[in-house]
Amino acid sequence: MIGRRPLASAAALLWLLAPSPARAQPAKGLPRVARIRTEVPLADMVGPDPADPGARAFVHGLRDLGWVDGRNVTIVYRSAEGRPERLPALLREVIELPVDVIVTAGGSMARAAR
Repeated sequence: MIGRRPLASAAALLWLLAPSPARAQPAKGLPRVARIRTEVPLADMVGPDPADPGARAFVHGLRDLGWVDGRNVTIVYRSAEGRPERLPALLREVIELPVDVIVTAGGSMARAAR
């Protein structure tokens, strides 16, 4: 069962990635989504069936909406591995990649990403 937050995140992501006549641009490859967490180990976030329940709900929610990592979207994972002081550097890193969407967990992380 998918919780409200992962489903809402996946729905927002779908809306942001859906092409529209007003903002459609030439394709430059797959859309890129950055998924950043503070405490969850990176190894628990990756793959088609991640060990972390939140990451698993996110990946499965996207898949349910037709978005599959490596097929029609690229998900870039980063984790501070329990060291919040690493977040500013991780955020700078994903912004410089660049990515189309940054997905975080929690209000303080979202404010930092902004």
